[in-house]
Amino acid sequence: MASGEQGSVIDDLPDHIVYNILSFFSLKDIARFSTVSRRCRNLCFSVPRLNINLTDSQLMLTERIKMFDFVDRYMIHRRGTNFQSFALSWSFKKGSVTNLLTEDYRVDSWLRQVARCNVEGLKLSITFQESIESFDLPLCFTDCSSLKYLSINLTNGILKLPATGFRFLQVLILSAAQVQQDLVEEMLSSCKCLKRLIIANLNGLESLNLKSTCLEQLFLGITDTRANTLSTINVSACRLNLLRVFWASRRSSNKKKLVVSAPNIIRLTLEGDIDCDYQLCSFDSLEMASVFVQTNPLLLIKNEASIAAQQRCTEILKHVRHSKVLHLSIAFVKLLSAEIFPAIPLRNVHTLYLHVSPDSEGYNVPLIVSFLMSFPNLRHLTFTSHFESAALINTNQLANSIMEAPSYFMEPLASNRLKPIDKLKDKVLEKMTIYYPPEEYYQLSKIIRSIETFSKAHSTAAVYVLPRVRRLFARHVNFFYTPLI
Repeated sequence: MASGEQGSVIDDLPDHIVYNILSFFSLKDIARFSTVSRRCRNLCFSVPRLNINLTDSQLMLTERIKMFDFVDRYMIHRRGTNFQSFALSWSFKKGSVTNLLTEDYRVDSWLRQVARCNVEGLKLSITFQESIESFDLPLCFTDCSSLKYLSINLTNGILKLPATGFRFLQVLILSAAQVQQDLVEEMLSSCKCLKRLIIANLNGLESLNLKSTCLEQLFLGITDTRANTLSTINVSACRLNLLRVFWASRRSSNKKKLVVSAPNIIRLTLEGDIDCDYQLCSFDSLEMASVFVQTNPLLLIKNEASIAAQQRCTEILKHVRHSKVLHLSIAFVKLLSAEIFPAIPLRNVHTLYLHVSPDSEGYNVPLIVSFLMSFPNLRHLTFTSHFESAALINTNQLANSIMEAPSYFMEPLASNRLKPIDKLKDKVLEKMTIYYPPEEYYQLSKIIRSIETFSKAHSTAAVYVLPRVRRLFARHVNFFYTPLI
């Protein structure tokens, strides 16, 4: 930075710009920045968003002591200045130097001071190394009127939450922690302003009963492990409009049951495996439903010969029949009996996304065509894939499209199975756009020949072949969207 009469670059920037810059700084950078000038010092001690990372296991003892001492001084000089958000990542090992520094006591002290600073968003990521330790969130947060967002990720730890809940909390995220079932349910029922709840892999629960009159969005992510024995989930929420569930089991003997009583759901997502007793209510207000789209097809295909799995899939399809936009996987369709297709007319569905997986055995085009007969009012049909390079589907640019597909799907569909596709003529296909990935450019002529053959069966359809410019989905799709604080 320049000095003397020229001053520093920071002096020419307004406070809110400097605050935005400081939000990207590490704790060490903030400590250095606070020594530049008096204004820089004041800005550091009043920054609205602070992120403290104390997880570096390679950090020298002297450096760790300095960092803790700086945070101690920082909290004192903060003098109650409001926090928009406070994030802490902390790794603790009992019996090591971290214990000698009484880090647990000092972290508890910081959190109490954060509560006095009227924090709006609190994000904690804590790891207990080697031994399982308990973590108690200070009780002062229960009546903190400013706290609207709370996220706790506790690895190898027992999370103790106040049974009285959080009176003003609107968003709660709990993950990777061991909890006590009765305390969690009592705490959740006491959060009278809670609108958004995310629960991911909490251990210590055999059943989970969620009853709320204020909850609007619910995300549940559970992978059954030796420490996770959850068998029953019961959701009753009259205002719930969004529900996402991912529930996968590594143990075939584990019996699971999901009960949902939420008649006002608008968006529904079910992922995991079919080995679950789904007891769902009638979703008359449903606008979008996604069923086993991001689930590995192998989890579903293993139940292909199961009559019970077929019955579960049929029941799920009945419950989502009111949806206007429907996302389904080809593995789910395979589990359905072809005889039930006419019995469940999906009259409300105007947009269907059918997710195929190129690594599965064939595309079952006759089955797909038969299934499409259940959609008398279908206007938009899209084939996509999550498990290989996916085609770009731009619904804004292709508002008039009826059917879109990646080239690797259309190749066998067009050249080998044209007779079943003839049945789609009644759908009055208007436009089809096929995006091919760059690595298939050398096969472009082959793709075009297949499309020309396909066009002969659909003289009314305009077919376009375009290069794909970006991927529709990454190979690893995050099931949960966690808002940043």
